[in-house]
Amino acid sequence: MNLVTGSRKTHTLTFLALVALLAAGTVPQAFAAESKVEQVGSAVVKYEGSNIQAAVGYRFADDTLGSKWLFLDFAATGTEGESVAIARTKISVETPDGKTVPLATQKEFLDAYNQLRAEIARANIAGEPLDYWGGRRPCLLDFFSSGTHVVQESAFVNVYRVCFGRLYFHVPGGVQPGKYVLVVGLKEGEMRIPFTLQ
Repeated sequence: MNLVTGSRKTHTLTFLALVALLAAGTVPQAFAAESKVEQVGSAVVKYEGSNIQAAVGYRFADDTLGSKWLFLDFAATGTEGESVAIARTKISVETPDGKTVPLATQKEFLDAYNQLRAEIARANIAGEPLDYWGGRRPCLLDFFSSGTHVVQESAFVNVYRVCFGRLYFHVPGGVQPGKYVLVVGLKEGEMRIPFTLQ
């Protein structure tokens, strides 16, 4: 069963998660109080914050448990005219065993690319559309390259612009079932998006 199912459960889990984060002093109170996460598809969760919204698709990850790499499809947009910066060095995932795994570096990705090529092709087919913000200008969340172009260190989103891309994490011990949390550090606080692989 997914972590976030149904509106009542969603609000309860979001509230409890935010209380825990506030108690730990992890995120600013105003930022945390205005955010929520809900399940919007069988393998998609959507995050809504005060100045940023995002969606995470994890269908391929669900289908490839045991893999050394975690693939997550990601989309983000802003809610205001002022841009919000998403820096690749501020992205990580918390695993079921309590470890924090940073987003893979371009070098790690490039070194493994030949082994990942077939999986990437399968993930391109298995992914779900994440465009929940029609009418906004699309952009590429270009944090990884197979060597054909220079990668971005940051992406900028606002109410007029939505960025799409895939996030790759090299997970020691392989991807296991259980609760994960995608963490994106922002100037205003942490965006925390829980999802469950099973």
